[in-house]
Amino acid sequence: MRKKQSRKKSVVRAMEAEKTETPKRALTRNAIWNAALKLFAENGFEQTTVEEIATAAGVARRTFFRQFESKSDLMSYPVIRYGISITTAIKECPQETSLSALFRYVVGHVAQQTTGDPRIRKLMAIAATQRSAREAQLSGVTDLQDRVAVAFTARGLEPITAGVMAELTLSTLSMTYRIWYRSQGQGVAAAVEQVLSTLSQVLCQDGKRRVKHGRRKVGDPIHV
Repeated sequence: MRKKQSRKKSVVRAMEAEKTETPKRALTRNAIWNAALKLFAENGFEQTTVEEIATAAGVARRTFFRQFESKSDLMSYPVIRYGISITTAIKECPQETSLSALFRYVVGHVAQQTTGDPRIRKLMAIAATQRSAREAQLSGVTDLQDRVAVAFTARGLEPITAGVMAELTLSTLSMTYRIWYRSQGQGVAAAVEQVLSTLSQVLCQDGKRRVKHGRRKVGDPIHV
């Protein structure tokens, strides 16, 4: 429990620090991350040491620990940046936007923004083939969901609605990234539309069953 709470505080602190990061600190952090990705891909996540990462990045060991708490923290760094992209998109969307339009905007905007970084494919390849790296990367996802739910709540949504929106947003983005990564040549916009279209078909099909059996309720089906 203490480890989980500590990790949650670490994620929250890192997300706040990322928003106000100085150019020099950002440059150092990126140098470390770039060096780590190269070493993880070549030598493996478990086999790579902090000392090797620091040397490859051209920084001292103590500088590494000023930027990251551990090697696992470094692997989950993209999750923090990803979280900021999501919460920012939720916040900047006009208040009068409907839930379905808000959902579409956040998924589409964040997918385009994050996949614009050429390092994302390398990161996904490492996570896909190395279990320990994948577990380290996903260590902050639960806390990320809480942060996204808070962002939706700030728009005036009820806690349950905000929680559903947060989980749906993260799940949809996750599926979008998998389709985009596996397709290689397909743009992320096409992957977004494929996932949203499938989701809409599933929900609409459920609505049709309700109509057929005389159980349609107000709001069925839900379109996304």
